[in-house]
Amino acid sequence: MKVVAICALQNLVMHSRSNKRAVAEAGGVQLVLDLIGSGDMDTSIQAAMFIKLLFSKHTIQEYASSETVRAITAVIEKDLWATGTVHEEHLLALNTLFRNFPRLRAFEPATFSIPQLVTSLKTGSEATQEAALDALFLLRLAWSACPADVSRSQSNLRIIFTPYETTEVTLPSFLLATSFPKKIYKSIFRYMLLLH
Repeated sequence: MKVVAICALQNLVMHSRSNKRAVAEAGGVQLVLDLIGSGDMDTSIQAAMFIKLLFSKHTIQEYASSETVRAITAVIEKDLWATGTVHEEHLLALNTLFRNFPRLRAFEPATFSIPQLVTSLKTGSEATQEAALDALFLLRLAWSACPADVSRSQSNLRIIFTPYETTEVTLPSFLLATSFPKKIYKSIFRYMLLLH
């Protein structure tokens, strides 16, 4: 029943800014964040898709908060512990927040998402790996604008969770140990260009 209700809300907000605002003002953002953290995977996935739709534009930017990032990161971590993989929709919801609201990249929950994103690179499907790379790319873009302690923390976490091996070309060890589908290499090299 919850999935049906979320789908109905998705239809309401898909093309209407006023409906997005009405849902947010009625407390819909917190309700959806609670549903993302629910134990039911179908409900959680639909709630993540709803977050993606709700924050796809800057209409309700005052409702995009670090708590939203924290809730999605917690679900990603819970999925990794429970199943060893992450569903793509959770990462895409996180990407939507990072892409449309750059200020969220500088908060502590964004820093805490780095280990889960790197783990998603190693264990996920091609689409999950692509979404995780995009999130890391967006976080990397914000380092110059972040406060010094946040950018240092994010940079250190990236180094800790992405070990390097010294060869002719410096490649992260997960690239050397994992065979990725051909499509993912474009994103990997885009991310690596930002490392240097």
